[in-house]
Amino acid sequence: MTGVRFAVAALLLHACGIQEEVHLQTVRDLEKCKQDLGVARGDVARLTADLEAARALPVPEHEHPGMPSAKEMEEVHRARDAAQRRSAQGKQLSDQLASLVQQGTVRVAQRKGRLAVELPEKLLFEAGRADLKPEASKALTQIASALRDLPDRELLIAGHTAAAPAGKGSKFRSNWELSTARAVAVVQFLQNEGVDPRRMGAVGFSEFDPLEAGAESGQAAAGRIEIILVPSASELPAPVGGS
Repeated sequence: MTGVRFAVAALLLHACGIQEEVHLQTVRDLEKCKQDLGVARGDVARLTADLEAARALPVPEHEHPGMPSAKEMEEVHRARDAAQRRSAQGKQLSDQLASLVQQGTVRVAQRKGRLAVELPEKLLFEAGRADLKPEASKALTQIASALRDLPDRELLIAGHTAAAPAGKGSKFRSNWELSTARAVAVVQFLQNEGVDPRRMGAVGFSEFDPLEAGAESGQAAAGRIEIILVPSASELPAPVGGS
């Protein structure tokens, strides 16, 4: 039967003027094309599988141009947590010192990115002196109680004076000595009230850090004591190039 088909096909080709040899070559070419197409489809399937496998692999951080690295994201989360913690501690202090705040005796505020309790000079000291007034003890005792509830926070007690000289009757040669002595006096009071001295420090800024920049002669709200809550080491940015 197969022979009859080839015979008929040969007669038809001859009748159409197509040589049998040309037809056979065309058939062979067609078969080869089919084989090549099958190979190509197999290659495409393998490449597709490889691509899908590659997509499933984690991409190294350096291959994400413009995207933050895992370390950078960790810093962002750390900064956010630190900010939330400072905010919570600020609210806690404000709540515990609410009566003093309402009286205008103290102020709890953020300054230069740090939380601080501010007390006016006239509440604590006589002009040119670093001895605490008797009436200062009530406010400082309440503040000490609030600070004891923040045992993980280091404290910097900063003394500030007005621009006026310490005065002839003062034993201090300059406002540097006066502001520092006042800060030390507050540190000693807080220590006596149970605040851990290992987490406190005292510093004097003289008249060179007024609250209101540009105020005439630096007088506005200059004389004061600030109890600054120092950021902990865990809240500070990691050093560049550090691990």
